Amino acid sequence: MQVSRPGNKEELNQVKLDAIKKPITESKFENLISELKVELLDKEKSLFQSIIVDRSISQEELNSLSYEEMKKLRELLHRSDLDGSFKADSLVLFESLSMAPYLETPNLSDDDYFNKAVFETLKQLNLSQEKGFNLIRELGDFINNEEKKDFESRLTNSQYDSGVKYKVYMGKDMQEFISNRLEVLNEGLSTTKDKIVKEDYEYLISIYNDINSKYNILKQKDEALLEQHTRNTKPNPIYTQEVINLYNDVVKEYEKEDKKEFQELLKKLKITNLSEDEKEKFRLILKDEEFSNIEMDNLSYEQMKKISQLISQRDSNDIPIEGTFVALGSRTEALLKTVTATNDDSFNKALFKKVKSLNTIEEINNFLLPLLNHIDDQLKKFDEIIKLNMSKVLSGLITRFQKEREKAEHQEIKEHYQGMIDMYSDFQEFYEKIKKEDETS
Repeated sequence: MQVSRPGNKEELNQVKLDAIKKPITESKFENLISELKVELLDKEKSLFQSIIVDRSISQEELNSLSYEEMKKLRELLHRSDLDGSFKADSLVLFESLSMAPYLETPNLSDDDYFNKAVFETLKQLNLSQEKGFNLIRELGDFINNEEKKDFESRLTNSQYDSGVKYKVYMGKDMQEFISNRLEVLNEGLSTTKDKIVKEDYEYLISIYNDINSKYNILKQKDEALLEQHTRNTKPNPIYTQEVINLYNDVVKEYEKEDKKEFQELLKKLKITNLSEDEKEKFRLILKDEEFSNIEMDNLSYEQMKKISQLISQRDSNDIPIEGTFVALGSRTEALLKTVTATNDDSFNKALFKKVKSLNTIEEINNFLLPLLNHIDDQLKKFDEIIKLNMSKVLSGLITRFQKEREKAEHQEIKEHYQGMIDMYSDFQEFYEKIKKEDETS
């Protein structure tokens, strides 16, 4: 029978400060597992209580846990009872946000072989916070707590007591999921012309191959043991068709709500220039709050211009608009700057194509940052946004570097400035070509 659920910020805020200052003693820990009705082995009780006694979990402590131990420990943390009263002794802080992806792995699917393979891959890779979050988003995203709460509230007591929990993927063949994703990634790798995006494809392919290898080893090992006792080798028989049908109903409801919220965001931002296909494409790109280099690679200049209307927007009081601030891939971030650089569409298009042609982030920054800073300096000379003459702006930047070259005393520095002069002179010629094409089209 369900006796608790994940607590939220509002419930936590009702807890008195004194109640969460003191260590979680052995007696408090015993009371907690009794109240939450979590069954632990004696060695697990001793291990978990020693970890959370100071109300803090370090990366080292998390790394010492197996996947199964981490799953059980999660059931003791940040819980409220069904009336919304937060359990003070379940409040434990994690040393770093970089630990969040590890804790999210049990929520990925109802196939625990897959979840464990991801957990072990994360431990092996020891990713940064940003890369860890990006990987979970790639694999299925962090769970929607409202969706989880809604789904689990609709379960029967027997379904909940059997261990059914909400997952990002339910009733899905995760072996097929890995195979399909690898097929898409390998196809993308073979067709992209972007060196940075190619590296992103290779990185993800390597991770999926590692997960696939671990998944198969875990599955074969457990199925061999299960065959000694039973013919039923399905990883999670508790996820019956009835449970999966309920899951599909909840997903459809929240998908419908997500589409409605996206339409409201478009209305709020006064965006009216998107086709129905673009609306759905952009909604799916931004749904996981990340706009990756791989997602960017398939967008045209015109589409990048359009999706930029949905990125990092603020209201009239300079307050960030919810739903528009997302994590950006390095190449994606640079290209978004190009499509909104000026009021001269031909210049922005030339800038977009130029940045697309560069092979490294260092090359992009060396080209883009001096130019954008120079444009910003020119705009600051006026009280309002105007359409700058970008030919003159480029000539001014080139002249500036020519003066710096003349002042330089060392040959190495002179050669550096000459390189900048040549680079922007070539770009000026390219811009004039694009401008002429646009004027005659």
